[in-house]
Amino acid sequence: MTGATVSASQSSANTGPFNAFNSSNTLLFQNLAPTADGKLTLTMEGGTYPTSNGFQLVSQGSSNTYTTWADIHGVTGGSNGDSDNDGIPNLVEYALALNPGASDGSAGTLTGHLLSFNKRSEAVANGDVTYTIETSTNLRDSSTPGDGGWTPVTPDTNNGSIISYTLPSADKIFARLRVRTIP
Repeated sequence: MTGATVSASQSSANTGPFNAFNSSNTLLFQNLAPTADGKLTLTMEGGTYPTSNGFQLVSQGSSNTYTTWADIHGVTGGSNGDSDNDGIPNLVEYALALNPGASDGSAGTLTGHLLSFNKRSEAVANGDVTYTIETSTNLRDSSTPGDGGWTPVTPDTNNGSIISYTLPSADKIFARLRVRTIP
């Protein structure tokens, strides 16, 4: 977007003050192209909005992929690396909206037999990763179904915000989330 004017209006049904920002004080623009020196400028009538006042300019679009996210966050080691040494690969941190600069503890939750992972909305919108829950009875890294290797399962829920699966009652069952980039 270049040389565009962004305007917003309040409908007559709204009686309170107009607020163009969402609950996170973030005004979202899509498909912005920085100038040759890599800068984005936002000018708004009525004043300036420095980041110290909670204003944040977020650029989302087809270029906001894992690679862009990794560059912005100073991620090292590639998609399989672990920049913050918390045991969660960088690509998984991107796919699950985790923090690549600090230990996250757990990538998902297990409540009873329900295993759940929250997806990063930008990763889903970009369509640059896939999410697959797999199970195994013995942790062997084999692709032959039925030999105890990892087998993809049909999730109970798999939408734009969550993927979950109810683990069967068994003597032992292992599960993992596999995140892959889409070429």
